[in-house]
Amino acid sequence: MGEITQPCKGLTLKRNSAGHRVVLLHYSADPEKDPETKEGREWVDRERAEIMADLNPGKWRAEYEIDFSVSGGDLVFPTFMRDKKDIVVPTFNATSATCYYGGLDWGIQNNTAFVIVAAQPDRSFTTIFEKTWKKAVPVVVAEEIKNHPLYEDLQFIACDPAIQSHLVVTASGHTTVAELLSSEIHAGRHALKKLMPAHGRSDEVCINLIRNLWVGEKKKYQILESCSNIIDEIAALEHEESRGDKNLKEKIKDRNNHSWDAQKYILLSHPDIGAAPTKRLDKNTVAYLDAVTQVASDLAAENGTSLQEEFNHTWGIDL
Repeated sequence: MGEITQPCKGLTLKRNSAGHRVVLLHYSADPEKDPETKEGREWVDRERAEIMADLNPGKWRAEYEIDFSVSGGDLVFPTFMRDKKDIVVPTFNATSATCYYGGLDWGIQNNTAFVIVAAQPDRSFTTIFEKTWKKAVPVVVAEEIKNHPLYEDLQFIACDPAIQSHLVVTASGHTTVAELLSSEIHAGRHALKKLMPAHGRSDEVCINLIRNLWVGEKKKYQILESCSNIIDEIAALEHEESRGDKNLKEKIKDRNNHSWDAQKYILLSHPDIGAAPTKRLDKNTVAYLDAVTQVASDLAAENGTSLQEEFNHTWGIDL
């Protein structure tokens, strides 16, 4: 946008990228709808309540607040804002029975995210920590994770299996992200020995798991309010836009979802909520061969590589 002027309250004049003048008229330009007045505040509350009754906060932002960042996809968790007070909590009380799990979503061009989820014996889960890095350096990430006070208590750090095959350039040639994070040659005393491929990467499965955990008054998946990234991501997660009568999978828009992915890897790898067991498969069994073939097939489809190439990279990892 070019020059921006505001001749009066609620009225904004701009120039778009083509040089054309654009007039933006906000509801606050009407004295009877000015939220700074009692009458206006009552009008805003009524209008917002009607829209929130349809569980569509994006409509308010797009149509009333002139927010051009709002897209047309349906929210994945439309009741999140309504139930936020029961989901986002100020504190977490650990007990001797609390177990801790890590999740890592590695980004090459995008952000890298690490989260910690605490699990209680009643099969309730709380995201208690998050950290993100922009254009992350593996040795820095490994050091910060290893130095976290809960590192030794982590049962595992579930990751996208792609880090086992994605090659990066080093001074001595090429290696994988997993090797840079877990090898003492690269990470020294901060080498992460708790990395494991997640038992699943499906957004649909994780969405359904969380919806089930949010059924009833007591929410069995909560988030500490200090974890602002994942709170914002979950609130804004959207499905791909529907076109016509075509039935789409519960696919989400692949943007601003790094912390979401990190905690997804944890929840899909936890045995108490219906995911695969954490027991490692015997490498001498047909089950292990089938599991490696499935992981390699997924990686080949995602990376545009051959099944044989991904199979060779994946064979030998703990599944």
